[in-house]
Amino acid sequence: MSSVYLFLTIISVVYGADNVKVCHDINQQACQRMFAKRSDMCDDPCIANICKDTCRYCPVTCYHCDNEATPESCNKVVQCLTTNQLCIAAQRYTTDFHSLFTSGCAEKELCHSLFGFDSTKREVETTINERAYHLHGGCCDSNLCNIHDPSNVSTTVDPSSRPPKPTGSNPLLGNTTHQEIKVCKDKDLDTEACRLLNSTDPTICQNNCIATNLCPSFCGTCLHCKDCKSVADTNECTNTTLCKTEQQCVTIERLDANLQLSIVLGCMDTKICSAYFSSRGGGSALGKRQFGGTTLRGKCCNSDLCNENGIPT
Repeated sequence: MSSVYLFLTIISVVYGADNVKVCHDINQQACQRMFAKRSDMCDDPCIANICKDTCRYCPVTCYHCDNEATPESCNKVVQCLTTNQLCIAAQRYTTDFHSLFTSGCAEKELCHSLFGFDSTKREVETTINERAYHLHGGCCDSNLCNIHDPSNVSTTVDPSSRPPKPTGSNPLLGNTTHQEIKVCKDKDLDTEACRLLNSTDPTICQNNCIATNLCPSFCGTCLHCKDCKSVADTNECTNTTLCKTEQQCVTIERLDANLQLSIVLGCMDTKICSAYFSSRGGGSALGKRQFGGTTLRGKCCNSDLCNENGIPT
């Protein structure tokens, strides 16, 4: 009999938490879309910081109930307190030997001692008056996996739907959220994911790593501009380039080696645009410079390929 009470005492130590997730993805759908594009996304601290739950750096979320006839009867959800806890569903008996289930969070060590987690063992054998009774139960390590009796139903999550559990160093420790990055990626990782992130948090483009690494086009961080060293007309320029952060597209008239008027297109620092072309109000900057009897014009603008339109007369 003492072994039964010992088992019930252990099972009663099932941890619950406040029913508020303090560790979560900014937007789960966005994180799933990015994972479909980059299966190694959780190695990137920029993504790992906004997809903590998908990347499995959060404690698991489990069903948490007591005195239920089956685990499926439980509809209360909690996030465990630490990443050292697993979801548990365990059978127990009342004093009049009615079978009930307890669900919640339990320390990994408890799961290993009770159910041999990481093995196929899903029952605990206890002895009453020399007769063996098998109490069903088990632990699992994915969100809401303890909705079923683990001894009867597989709780394995489709491995393609979620990154593997991290085993190396935590990229969150190398947070680049506020690190200044001058060079952008050529395009958004997934523009729809960027839109979803922005719908949840309208300040995402203020996060430098998102604005340059994940959503440069959506955030308008780095522009694509026409890029030619010397053409007679902007329509002749077919090359493009990706500017750095805090740069704009520029079109400048100049005199070539033969003193013929030519046009240069490319990128220019926003501060230089403002100073050289006397930009005011944050829009396009248009200016003129007098060289002898020739007036040379220039223009900065701040949208993709905006310098293909030439300089207004």
